[in-house]
Amino acid sequence: MWLARIAMLAWAGVWLWFTFAHVLARNPACNSSENADPNELAPSLLAAIPILLVAILAWLYPRIGGVALILAAIFAAWSFDGAAARLALPPALIGILMIAITMSKLPSEPRA
Repeated sequence: MWLARIAMLAWAGVWLWFTFAHVLARNPACNSSENADPNELAPSLLAAIPILLVAILAWLYPRIGGVALILAAIFAAWSFDGAAARLALPPALIGILMIAITMSKLPSEPRA
């Protein structure tokens, strides 16, 4: 299970980094000494909320989180066009891995 969790954290981390980098690049006030207008930052930062929710859900409840990751992959494949649709592959594979691990009869973590 830890392999799936580490992969999920890497996926979420990359997208959160991309979201925040996008906010900083699009708002010139962030690159100067002026105060940034929260109304300009809010829409871009709101994109981080679903990523965080899916990551937390997958960490706490791997089977439900796996389904959420697969649904996120379907949404990403539908949203992106052409070669960018391949960005949907990592969450789909991580979701399938999480579901497969939780469905298996073998214990995924040692019991104390």
